[in-house]
Amino acid sequence: MPNLWALVVLTICIFSFGVYASEWRDVGAYVANSLHLDLNHDALVAIIVLLLMTIPMLLVDVWKFIVKPKVFDAKASIIALKTIGIWAAYCFIGFLYWLLPEYGSWYQSYWVLLENVMPFIFGVTPLYVWVVTAKQAEPKDAYLDAAYLFLGFFSPSLWGKCRGSYLAELARQWLVKGFFLPLMLIYFFGNVSSLLDFKHPSGSPTVSYFYDFSYVYLFSIDLAFAAIGYIFTLKMLDTDIRSTEPSVLGWIACLMCYSPFWNGLFEPTYFHYNDGLYWGEWLGEHPFMYAVWASVIIALTVVYALATVSLGYRFSNLTYRGLATTGVFRLTKHPAYVFKNLTWWMISIPFIPSGDWVDATRSCILLLGVNLIYFTRAKTEERHLSQYPEYVEYANWINEHGIFRWVVRIFPSLRYNSETTLNVASKVWWRKAGLLGLSR
Repeated sequence: MPNLWALVVLTICIFSFGVYASEWRDVGAYVANSLHLDLNHDALVAIIVLLLMTIPMLLVDVWKFIVKPKVFDAKASIIALKTIGIWAAYCFIGFLYWLLPEYGSWYQSYWVLLENVMPFIFGVTPLYVWVVTAKQAEPKDAYLDAAYLFLGFFSPSLWGKCRGSYLAELARQWLVKGFFLPLMLIYFFGNVSSLLDFKHPSGSPTVSYFYDFSYVYLFSIDLAFAAIGYIFTLKMLDTDIRSTEPSVLGWIACLMCYSPFWNGLFEPTYFHYNDGLYWGEWLGEHPFMYAVWASVIIALTVVYALATVSLGYRFSNLTYRGLATTGVFRLTKHPAYVFKNLTWWMISIPFIPSGDWVDATRSCILLLGVNLIYFTRAKTEERHLSQYPEYVEYANWINEHGIFRWVVRIFPSLRYNSETTLNVASKVWWRKAGLLGLSR
């Protein structure tokens, strides 16, 4: 229900852009001027939309958390140490942003946003730690180790208290959040700007207009929920990270699908399957087939977007933050991967040659290579999640009820088996799951 609320609010906002784009931008300009923010007005509109989506959900979930009976009366020393640990985590990610050349002007809106919200976040952290720690059965989580690591520079004896596995897990969790949060926000800012600039037809909308608008709208849904997922990684909401992906292969397969790795290296150098001919040009002179093809692409993209909606707060790559079994996850274990990959075949039509059949064959093989990357992501995720009994139960249910159950009957090797999945050979970085009691 909360996810449905957020989806309805986002949809209303996006559709209102067409009629009230200038008014939305006026609101963004007013907020920027009132708060003295040197922030792009379209980015502010996007932030306002995210707030409208999440504030009602946050109020309900935070209230539910607060009224739960206390389990542990937090000691001031533990609260202080964990606060220092979280502050150290903020500084660790901030240092990486400063150090790495990737994080330059393209992320300018994100930097301005951080400059304005981080003083508040630093200030509210002790209160957050106090509220959460008071309800933890085991308050001594990885942020204590982060505090000992930081304070050890002033008193080296504290380093002996650090638990290496806890620190490593905490670092990986923050690396996931630090990498994906700015990426999703910047993409969402860009999509909102595109929707505000969208030229609406004066007469009846054409199929081409329907397709173009729907495509941007659906990816805006995906990006909005993804950004919310990375922002609200909170124990208070029961959306903290239980564990991170335990294999090198899983991290490589995931990260190579995102900027800067995909568009900077892998797509142009190794997986450039587009030959310049797209479906719209191919079917431009066949209105009926154009409409059918466009409708199928949009239908596939709807399923892809709804996968992110189903995860809601818990959306995140490379982590386990709670199981989603409703909505499109009743169709297959990996609805986003499956349906996104199908859309690429329909959009780029590599099987239709723009030159000769040799080029078409080459393009098809390269796109199959991209599909293989996502297949690898799916398999490494299955291995990670198979540590949890609830996922094993869900995956076995999909074996018998998923829409692709006929595939595993033809190819039994594709059938999910928890024992086989857990024994897949892959270099493991760490083995323990669920180490942390407090995550941000």
